Amino acid sequence: MKYTGNDIGRITRGAALSLRARLNLYMEKWDDAIADSRAVMGLGYKLFDSYGDLFRIKNENNTEVVLDVQYMENIVPNTVIGIMPSNGFGGWGSIVPTQSLVDTYETITGKPITDPTSGYDANNPYENRDPRLKASIVTPGQLYNGKIYDPMDAESPDYYLGDNNSKTGYLYKNGRQTSAIMPICGTRV
Repeated sequence: MKYTGNDIGRITRGAALSLRARLNLYMEKWDDAIADSRAVMGLGYKLFDSYGDLFRIKNENNTEVVLDVQYMENIVPNTVIGIMPSNGFGGWGSIVPTQSLVDTYETITGKPITDPTSGYDANNPYENRDPRLKASIVTPGQLYNGKIYDPMDAESPDYYLGDNNSKTGYLYKNGRQTSAIMPICGTRV
């Protein structure tokens, strides 16, 4: 069931079945998890065409969304979403990705970066990675909003030790243009 109007965002049958499928996985009830997952897929949910656009406000409540928090624009000045970019991008850099989150994104081989056969190169840590990494997180040296993000340059407005900047050297991508849901690791449920 999908809701409309003021009821959008309420828990649906798909959300309940998804939760039960996940619980069945934790309890190692494989057949039940498969049955619940198939039931969810039978309700019409499917992967959105573009992971990079998945979290944009204009795509809220798309076919991939099973349950989300509804975006409410401009209800409080300087909300969390508006202050995630660093000072150099007009924000406060208050909520930033951690190194452990970046490390969860696999390589393009589908293997974790800790696997010696993954093709991971510590000298080029953001190359040959799952494309969702660059779609979700601004990494050092990446072109973002028309400029190169360089948190290691002391002369840069994005310098990691500067006021209101990311202390981890990473930013969430498109923080001002996305819904309240941010990617969690590199997985999609």
